[in-house]
Amino acid sequence: MSRLILLMLPQPGDLDTIRGCLRAKFWVNNKIEGLGEAEELDAGSAPDDRVVKFEYAPGPSDELKKQMRARGLEPAEYRCYWARYGYGSDVPEQALLYAATALRGWLQDEWSRLLSPEEFDELQRGGA
Repeated sequence: MSRLILLMLPQPGDLDTIRGCLRAKFWVNNKIEGLGEAEELDAGSAPDDRVVKFEYAPGPSDELKKQMRARGLEPAEYRCYWARYGYGSDVPEQALLYAATALRGWLQDEWSRLLSPEEFDELQRGGA
C-alpha cells in the first residue's frame, strides 16, 4: 500500500525546482523532455530502491483553501503535487520532507490535515 500526500509549493515551484533541490542529496530520475505536466519525478536513495514519486496535482480543494486561509496562506500562490511513497523505508519520506522544508512548502496528509513539514514529521514520528 502506498501513502498519498499533497505537497503545496509557493509558485513558481515546479518539478524542475523539486528535482534541483533533491539532486544534491538524493537520487532523482532524469527529466524527459516534452512531457510537460505529464512528467513524473522519482527520488530516493538509488534507482532500484523505494522512491517517492512527485506528480502534478490539481489546485487545492475548497476545504484545503479554507484551512490555508485559517493559517494565513494564500492558495492562489501555490502549486500542488501528489507525493506517493510506500511503507518500509524512511528515505522517500526524508526526500519529501527535505523538498517541503527547503522550498517552503506545506503538506496535506492522509487525513486531510494541512501541516507544515515540521508538524508532518512530528506526527509521523509520533505514529499519529
